[in-house]
Formats: sequence, C-alpha cells, structure tokens
Amino acid sequence: MRRIMAPLALFLIIFIAATPDTVLGADGNSTIPEAKVRVETYPQWRSGDLALFIMDFPNEGVTYTQTSIRFRVAVWGASPEDPIVILLNGEEAARIEGEGLFTYEWSLMGSHHLLIRCRNKIFEQAQFNIKAPPPPPATILLDEFYARLAAQRSTMMLAMLGATIAGIPTGIWVKRKTKITSAWAMMPLGVFPLLGIRYLPDLYMLIPYGLSASLVYWLAREYADYMAISVIDEGGIDTDVLPLDDEGRAIIDIGPTHWRTAFMHVKQINLIDNRYPINFRFKGTLLRCITVAGQENIKQTNEKITITCSPTLARGLAESKVIEDLEDKLADTRFKLVFMERALRSVVSQTVKEMEKIIEDQLLDQVITIEEARNRVNQATEKMKQAMDTPPTETPPETETIEIDQG
Repeated sequence: MRRIMAPLALFLIIFIAATPDTVLGADGNSTIPEAKVRVETYPQWRSGDLALFIMDFPNEGVTYTQTSIRFRVAVWGASPEDPIVILLNGEEAARIEGEGLFTYEWSLMGSHHLLIRCRNKIFEQAQFNIKAPPPPPATILLDEFYARLAAQRSTMMLAMLGATIAGIPTGIWVKRKTKITSAWAMMPLGVFPLLGIRYLPDLYMLIPYGLSASLVYWLAREYADYMAISVIDEGGIDTDVLPLDDEGRAIIDIGPTHWRTAFMHVKQINLIDNRYPINFRFKGTLLRCITVAGQENIKQTNEKITITCSPTLARGLAESKVIEDLEDKLADTRFKLVFMERALRSVVSQTVKEMEKIIEDQLLDQVITIEEARNRVNQATEKMKQAMDTPPTETPPETETIEIDQG
C-alpha cells in the first residue's frame, strides 16, 4: 500500500508546482488569470545594430487598382544617430528613430517609387503604379427601374418607327435612280442593318431603316420606259423588251463592274427609217413598239444599238382600224353562215314537201308513154318554179269570238 501512495503524492506535488499562477481566493477556490500571448518575430534584414521585418510593401512593376498604398515595418535598434529613412519618389517621406511597429499610408495615383534604407544599406525598393478603381455600380429602386425601362422602350419604338418611315422615300429614290429592279442595288441598303447590329445599342435604328428601304425598293414600280422590238421572220415573231432611262438609252445591266458609269451599263439606240412609231402608255409607263424585218437588221456594239425598222410592217400595225374592220366583217360572216345553215334546213324541207305534192297532182308515177311523161314533167317543173317564186302567205292568227248574252 505504501508503494502505491508514494508515487501518487509525488505526482500531486509536481502538478501543483507546475501551475505557479494559480491563486487561491478568499473563499478558498482557485482562480486562473487571463492568458497572455507573446509573439516572437525574427528580423528579416540586419545592418549593424539595426534589424527590421517588412510586413507590407508594394511589389515591383505591379499596377494596383486602389486610391492609396500602405507600408508597415517592425524595427529594432533604431536611434536618432542610426535612423531608418523611407523615400517616396526620391524624397524623404518618413524617418524611424526608435524601435516598434510602424504603419504608413499615402494617397497616391499614377507611377511611384518607394525605398527603405539606413545609412549603410538599402533594405527594399519597388516601382509600382496606382490607378483609380472603377466607380461602384449605380443602384436605383425597382419602381424607378421599371419606369426608366418603359420610357426607354417608348423612345426606341418612336426611333424605330421614324427610321422605318424614313426608309420609304429612300427606297423610292434608289428605284428612281436605277429605273429597274436589281439585286445589286439592294446591297448598299443591306449595309445599314449590318451597321445597326454591329454597333448595338447605339445605332439600332439603322436596322428598321435598312429593312424598310430594301422592301420598298423591291416592291416599288419600275420607273423606266420600255421599247418592244418585234423581229418578224418567216418562222414567226420574236419580241424583245428593253428598259430605257430618261435619255432614251437602253439599260443593259446594273452591277459593281460598271463603276465607271455610275454602276449602270447603258447603250445608245439608233433607229433607222422609223416612220410609223407605235407608243402605248399605261399607268405612267411608256411602251414604244418597233418592227424589224429579220434579225440581220439589228446590230450591236458595246456602246450602241442600231436598228433598221420596217415601215411597211409598222404601217400595217399603226393602221389598227383596218384590222378592226376585218375582224368585224369576219364576225358578221360567221354569224351569217350560222343563220344561213339554219334557214337552208327549213327551205329544203319545204321544197321536198312541194315536190311531193306536185308529183301527186301530176300523177307522174302513172304515165304510160314517153310523150305523156314529157308533158307532165314540163307541167310539174312550171308549178315548182311558181311555188319557189311565190312567197308564202301569212296565215292570220286565229281569233276567239266570245258571245255576250245581253238578255
């Protein structure tokens, strides 16, 4: 038993001795004081009796997005005779003449140089930049946001409506310049929607402007006059229609290859012996018709079209009254043939009846001698002529007599 108690008593003595800060209170209870923390930092730089540890220092060549720069250092062994000097842009910004933890902060902007040194050594230096941070995002109330959104929507709708209306005269103006519809002419108008999409949201109104101008150009009527060239050969008639500009030149093609002539290829038309011109005008469009006797009378060059007209054919077409009279007479003849066919049927039927009656009266089927047959045939012929020459007598309509009893 003694062997067990001896080690236990020794353990209790060591435990009590290991807690010297334990104090017994007046009531006999032990109280434990607050814990004290001690941090030890070894110096980073030494120079004689001086030592220091740099905690915050800007990095070399770094651009900071902030409004100030902070510098913090722990110093040992500094004195007025052996201070630590901090230089900012080559000028003394601070001087440390004692021990401790020192913090410095400067409001800077742009490029700067920071250096920390003593009399015998440069501890640290850095060249850095500082730029202002971006402004904080604007915050508004939700109701105000919805109100601004509605106002912006109305503004956009008005701008797009105005751009759409402005595209209408633009499309008509382009159509008047080109005279005819061409896909090449729509390409400049198609650039406006592309620019609007590229520079959204600043130029969004160019999208409806370009679409409206392109659609109006495609749907607007053509402002060119036309010339119909009818080439008449033995095999038939071949007609070609050429659009004309305001000066009467033929519009051959529109495209970027004709940039020397305002993107339009036109040819001068030279008409020879065009003595009977035929012109038609329909809804503001003029159609000039000319007739040519054979394809060999049309000669073309890169600048000119020479056409030798046929006065005889043109005159026949110009005198359209002759054709109309012939058509009227032909129609009358057709009607007369129809009516005559119907009338002949009745005449033939009536003639057959008269012949049967005369045969019965003359007893032609009962003759015995040739002389008697000749005489009766002559009599029958005379009666047939009389029947054919005598107009039919009109039978008066039957009347109905109504007796009225006056009694």
